[in-house]
Amino acid sequence: MKKVLSLLLGALMLVTIFAGCGNTSNTETTTEGTTMAPVDQYKPDSTLRILMVGNSFCYYYVEELYELLIENPPEGIEAVEVYNLYHSGCTMNQHYNWWTQGTANYDLFKVDANGRVNLNNIHEKWSLEDALNWAQWDYISMHGAMPVAVIQPENRLTVRDDLAAKAEPLFDRFHELHPHAQLLWQRTWFFEVGYKGKITYTAEDGVGYNEGIQLVGDYITEELDKDKPYDVIQVNTGAAWTEARKLNETLNLLPYGGLCAMLARNSFGDGRFGAGDGLHDGDIGGGQLLNAYVWYMTITGNTDLSACKYAPVYKYVTLDYPLSAELIDMLKTAAMNTFKK
Repeated sequence: MKKVLSLLLGALMLVTIFAGCGNTSNTETTTEGTTMAPVDQYKPDSTLRILMVGNSFCYYYVEELYELLIENPPEGIEAVEVYNLYHSGCTMNQHYNWWTQGTANYDLFKVDANGRVNLNNIHEKWSLEDALNWAQWDYISMHGAMPVAVIQPENRLTVRDDLAAKAEPLFDRFHELHPHAQLLWQRTWFFEVGYKGKITYTAEDGVGYNEGIQLVGDYITEELDKDKPYDVIQVNTGAAWTEARKLNETLNLLPYGGLCAMLARNSFGDGRFGAGDGLHDGDIGGGQLLNAYVWYMTITGNTDLSACKYAPVYKYVTLDYPLSAELIDMLKTAAMNTFKK
């Protein structure tokens, strides 16, 4: 089914969070004294809360997403909190197995007006159920590392069916605990051609990988939820990366591939020496902002980024480097082109 993102704005005030965390007779105590309102006691407030369950591909852009949402918030929203339930390289199999076994292997990070905070002072490690019970969520997203086998057409249906079998009970559980929340599936991007990790990838591998993960994403968001009382929407950051790479080949705004990574002008933006690893940056810089644009449009339903003036300034060691106006315009165009298709 074709998802109509503009409907999210109208539903937003119905999915905001129950105000107040004090113990009363109308709340249920969960972890570490935190309370969660029963469904029949649900009351909206003016804070938008997003829980992203995944790995590094849903970690390195939440500050930018926060800034975009605060700059042009949905109607009635005064504060934003974005949470990452994070484990490096986590796969769907790991998410599913840890959930069924009640395993606490995640870190939980919160991004709000105070920046990014690690909440491991509350739990040394978090389980999925810990995070689900932490608050009443407006949006819950899921992402797991994609098997390399998806590159080959003959393997794609097997990969798709296996991932869907793991995702379905997880989405069911998300909806059971948070029936007001919008559920999301994030489709990511192919890493850099020639990536010197365990495998060296070719340009043909990139095409195959993108086709395979698009097939998976389409199936999960168009077929898996057909007989469900909820809707799953795709956050298609991967398609936006493909658009940005095509535009960059024409506009030549950025050094390509490995050179871009060596300059550390990558999607991390955290100043770590050599942080450009070919995985998270790929062959365009400004990846954090590009991802944030796609998330912003998906959540708000606003597919016109002309009002977004936010321009991040990143650090490399002790030096500041802003994204150029030309690069920001290209990233906006790439993100908006994705929503036109």
